[in-house]
This record gives sequence, C-alpha cells and structure tokens, in this order.
Amino acid sequence: DKLRIDYTDTDKGVALLEPSRTNSLVQSNQFDTTWTINSASVVGDQSGIYNSLDAWKLVGIGGNNDKVLQNVPSGTSTFSIYAKVGNQNFTFISLGNGFAYFNIETGVVTSTSGVVSTNIESIGNKWYRLSITVALSSSSNVQIYIASADGSVVTNNGDFIYIQHAQLEVGTFATSIIPTSGSAVTRAADVANGSGNS
Repeated sequence: DKLRIDYTDTDKGVALLEPSRTNSLVQSNQFDTTWTINSASVVGDQSGIYNSLDAWKLVGIGGNNDKVLQNVPSGTSTFSIYAKVGNQNFTFISLGNGFAYFNIETGVVTSTSGVVSTNIESIGNKWYRLSITVALSSSSNVQIYIASADGSVVTNNGDFIYIQHAQLEVGTFATSIIPTSGSAVTRAADVANGSGNS
C-alpha cells in the first residue's frame, strides 16, 4: 500500500499507477521448470537486475535452434524479458507468427516481422528489458533464442546470453514485473486515494 515512484524519464519522479494485469507464464523466472529447453542449458544464480542474484545464463550447444520456449494462450499479448549480453550480443524472440531481433549490446531492435510493436529499454549495468507485442489468433509458443547477428540464429557451442523475469500479459505494452511461481498471478490496478485528482 505504498506509492511507487518512477524515475525513468525524470529525476523528479512521477507516480507509477498501472492497470490490472496477469502474468500468464506460470514460472516467470525459473527457466529449468515449465520452460522447454532446446539445444541449450540454463544456469541459475547469476548476477541480475538491481543487484539481484536470480538471473539465468542461457548457453547453447551450437547450430540454429538454441532456445527456451513456453506455450502461451491466444489474444493480443505483450511478452517481455530482461536480457544482457554474454559472448553473443543478439537475441531473437518469436511470439506466434511475430518476431524481433534485438542487439543487447547496443540497445537496438534490428528487425521485426508480424508484430504490433517492439521495445528495448536500458535499465543499467548492461541489462535491457525487451518486449514484443503480437496479436495471437490461437495458442502458440514464445521462444527466446541465442542469436549471432540480425537475421541469424546460427551459433557455436558455448555461446550464451543472460535472461531474467519473463512476462506475458494481455495488452499492448509491458507493465512492471509480476513474479510467478507455479501459477499465473494477477496484480490489482493501482489506485491513488486522497490525491486531489482521481
């Protein structure tokens, strides 16, 4: 019941008031559980955002299919994840028929297809929050690949990136982290009382 202050765009801070959202990924930050690991491995207890120690190292075995994935429901959905450069500086995210390549060294979305929108936001210490919004007509998969360049997911054995806090929510933009551990979690809408302007 304390007001959250967002300093993203101003050093004065503004009230962070968000709508109700549900993270439908049942394990938002346990990539060794309900996530399918393909041609790769995941290593936990890595240094993460805001000095946390629960990020993951996604390590490929080489080829063109080094990824983690999870099935997701239909609807216009935004998938977001935090990512950091390893010895590869690209990641490729696909959601249904939409996809985007992200350069997680320079902080640039390099190419997209079939998306409503994409975003990449620096949060410090070389971490970025990546998001992709797609109109899903049916249930599908969200897939996070290690990529070697814009347009290429060809990798070598041992190539890796860091990932943390995945989120899938119905809506056209990503909201703040909604942790899950075994089931979907819904955050209530923020309401500011006594503000003088409802």
